[in-house]
Amino acid sequence: MSAGYKKKFHRVNDEVDIKPRSFYELFGEKAIYQIPAYQRPYSWGKKEVEDLIGDIEQAVQKNEDWFMGPIFTASGESEHDARHEKKTVNLLDGQQRITTLVLISRILIALEHYDGGIDYSLIGELEEFQEDGVACSEKIEDFKESREKEIKFLKDILFYDAPGQNDMAKFQTDISCREDLQKWILNVKKIRRVRETEETATYDKYRDLNTSSSNDFQITKKTLNQNISLIYDYFEGLLKKGNKSLGYEGAANGIVLINHITKFITRRLYFIHIPLVEKNDILDIFESINNRGKKLNLTDIIKFKTIKSYINESAEQEKVNNEWSKLYKRIETLSGVFKDSDDFLEKYINCIGSSPNGYTTNSKRLDVFTDSYSSNYLSGMKKVNHVLEMVDFVLNGGLVKLLNEKQQSHKPKGLALVRLVSLVFNISENSKVLFMGYFNNVHGIDQQTTMKRSSGLEGFLPLLIFLWQFIKYSISVEIYADLKANIARVKFCSLAQAIDTCSIYDRTTTETNSGNKFLLEKQKMNGNNPAFLKNLIFQQFTSTKKRETTLLLFYFQFLYKLSELDTSSRIDDKSCDHIVPQTWHQKACWKNQIQLEWNDINSDDFHHVDINHSEGIGKVVVDYIKEELWNEESAEDSFVQLLGNKMYLLGATNSKKGNKCWVSDDENSKGARDVLTEHFSNNSNSSYLIPTYKMPHEEEKFGLYNIISRTIFIADKICKDSNKKLNSF
Repeated sequence: MSAGYKKKFHRVNDEVDIKPRSFYELFGEKAIYQIPAYQRPYSWGKKEVEDLIGDIEQAVQKNEDWFMGPIFTASGESEHDARHEKKTVNLLDGQQRITTLVLISRILIALEHYDGGIDYSLIGELEEFQEDGVACSEKIEDFKESREKEIKFLKDILFYDAPGQNDMAKFQTDISCREDLQKWILNVKKIRRVRETEETATYDKYRDLNTSSSNDFQITKKTLNQNISLIYDYFEGLLKKGNKSLGYEGAANGIVLINHITKFITRRLYFIHIPLVEKNDILDIFESINNRGKKLNLTDIIKFKTIKSYINESAEQEKVNNEWSKLYKRIETLSGVFKDSDDFLEKYINCIGSSPNGYTTNSKRLDVFTDSYSSNYLSGMKKVNHVLEMVDFVLNGGLVKLLNEKQQSHKPKGLALVRLVSLVFNISENSKVLFMGYFNNVHGIDQQTTMKRSSGLEGFLPLLIFLWQFIKYSISVEIYADLKANIARVKFCSLAQAIDTCSIYDRTTTETNSGNKFLLEKQKMNGNNPAFLKNLIFQQFTSTKKRETTLLLFYFQFLYKLSELDTSSRIDDKSCDHIVPQTWHQKACWKNQIQLEWNDINSDDFHHVDINHSEGIGKVVVDYIKEELWNEESAEDSFVQLLGNKMYLLGATNSKKGNKCWVSDDENSKGARDVLTEHFSNNSNSSYLIPTYKMPHEEEKFGLYNIISRTIFIADKICKDSNKKLNSF
């Protein structure tokens, strides 16, 4: 190794100080070990923790040392000397493993006070702690002393104690919940044996991580608490009944096993410690470390890039770190919209690039991000966070709250628009790119500030108009025109990249430029294209289509009777169902009536007062049934999948209705109509049926005629009113 390269490492007698260290040797020094700002929050779940515990069990059973891989650390030139009064060491990798081992160590200390304290006399029933078949107090005391020694080792690993200084935990996790985890670690000192006269059990009081201090990073804290609970349950289980599969059956053996595990974790669990000198190239080294195995994800790649650009400007680098902290917090609040930070950044980069197909590799995504923001990454990160903040502002109550403050009468409209946006997101990942593009290109930081300061509703109109236009555009692309996935992707991405106005549905492209970002006239929900109209009215219940149906019914209700629309989060696809059941052809009470109606509809002289089938939407619907949808043996592709046969019903009433006949022949049982009537008579304000047009339970009969008339009415309303301006509602 060259002398220059050696300088990257801490050395002893001029030799690189790389060597195996036990968990105790690594953390037993007088130092603070922290996760640097450029690492992501803790993310190990149940499976990973259980795998780690399983590996520990296996090593204990085999009575052999266990090598957990290399650990890279970084500290200053003078901080590697163990005699240095206080040093701070950055852990460059192994965050998930080390954090989980710290959780286990803290819980092993707490266990001493479980259920009033471990009863060590129990081990006297084991042969190894007996003399002449009787419990040997001396051997039991020796075991207790051994246990106390192990507890001291654990405390040396966890606590940084220095005269005149506040207590600190040696391990400082990532900034997402550093203070909360440190408090949880230190709280183990407050656990004590509870006297019978005391009411508060300190063991239970300090069991969990406190998550009430802040709403930030609740998902990370929840993950930590889930793992804490899992580890507690595992070790408490050993104290209760041991582990038969490992040869430690019974509570007494469980106590012994816990001590073996403690010894193993502190002194037989090894890392290869690679101590690096904290230099300007440390980020490069960190990136290289993490690329040895699984490649770095997009978030880490971009994060390193932005932080590294300010390597010699600590104040600016801290600002960038703060922007990343904001991003992680908001991603957690939007976990229902974005799977993770990578998902968000992939979509964001698709809206700032120039490729209408978006980008599918991280190398291309990094190029786009670098080209856009390399001149000022801090400004770029602020713009990224603005877009994320606006998604949060719209979806999580900020917009509606401000609307309510400015003009209360517009709150219902705002709530409905927000709910429609959420339902659009449920059916279209690509639509999120367009949504973000608007806030990146049109409604920027300055526009948001101006809107918040506006005295009336005028300042909000551009955003509200965009939401209305975005909803219509998305339904047209994904449902009405039902564009192929690759074409829909191009539509959304190309418009996101070029958007310069809130009016995106009203603008129209020409037939000669079908790949344009705007809609063709025939792709708009005007009902003039029979093929597209069929896409709108035929909603077969696959998982995706069920979400589409829920969106369409909600959208119809917005157009029809906004004042009666339930805008709560209870509206999702789980309670969307058929009125005439899919098994109608198997029950005479349904089949006889529907067969008669079909014979009438299929005749040359068909006439019905509620069904105009000579022109327009009515003709399309009736012809569609006659030519394609009549099927008396299967419901999968039949008329029962028409939009007019779908309803939205909350609660258990839908289950009660089930496949019952509309009107029961049995005086002792209720038909579907009775179930619905009773429910809505008693729960008119607690549950909502969509649509309200001719509510089914008010119909004496319900069959093919009803499905057709409702389908025509709903489709006609959607097609006529989708061109309305927002202020007309």
